[in-house]
Amino acid sequence: MPPSVKLTPRSSLDSKFHSTVDGVLKELKTTSRELQKIIASFRLELELLDRLFYKNKNQHRGALFWRKVTEMRRFSHKLDHYKPDRLVEDTRRWFWGPLDQQSPKMLKGSWTHCPDDRSLENVTRRLQLCRTLCNETSRRLMKAFEHFLLCLQSAAFAPLLLTFCAISARFNSQIQGIADLTLVCSKALTRLLQKPTGKSKPSSLDLHLMAPATTPSVAMVNIDSTMETVGPDAGPPPPNIPIVFVPPPVPPLTEEQKTRPVAKKPKKRPRDEIDDIFGF
Repeated sequence: MPPSVKLTPRSSLDSKFHSTVDGVLKELKTTSRELQKIIASFRLELELLDRLFYKNKNQHRGALFWRKVTEMRRFSHKLDHYKPDRLVEDTRRWFWGPLDQQSPKMLKGSWTHCPDDRSLENVTRRLQLCRTLCNETSRRLMKAFEHFLLCLQSAAFAPLLLTFCAISARFNSQIQGIADLTLVCSKALTRLLQKPTGKSKPSSLDLHLMAPATTPSVAMVNIDSTMETVGPDAGPPPPNIPIVFVPPPVPPLTEEQKTRPVAKKPKKRPRDEIDDIFGF
């Protein structure tokens, strides 16, 4: 673990943030396993490319297609030296404390620490650079694949060119998978950068609800538009003036209103069957 990484104990974090860390660690664990499988297959293809390169370098170093082989090998080694699988795995293990004090048994338990935002931002930035390198390598591999297909039309060195076509296509598929997995890791780590730092400030709606009922409402009135009808001799327009709107008082009831009898509605006489027949 780099010395710049600062780990915060789990007990000092907000309990609401624990579920977010659990979800992120679950994604990192799944992504790390898939990334390790792809990188292992990628390195096998790279070893095959290195053998073909050293075996045929003296014979084909002057050929045009050999430039594409050299470029394909150079970008593949750059991606291999970046080691994105190790970067993701080490970042996941930070949540169990310093790397030199861990054991396989500790990783089976619950996480105990959380790295600081600066370290997470650094890892996210490196994953984004890795994804950029994957996209550029994929673009170069596609050009190399098209060039190998054009060279096959001459039927010279067909077995070797077919082998390079297969390697470039296989590389392209693996590198696209690496780019997708690094994107998933970047999005997961970005969610950890939103951890709460303390009590949140009350919103404007909460402040409005907490205010007493007798507090008058204040509005800012801009009277720049009203000065246009006054004329040029009226002087500069005044600034925004706060106007306080106070609700008018409700007058109390008089003695006459209090003692006035309430008019009762007349009750209708119930109709019987005879009235219904003759229409009364």
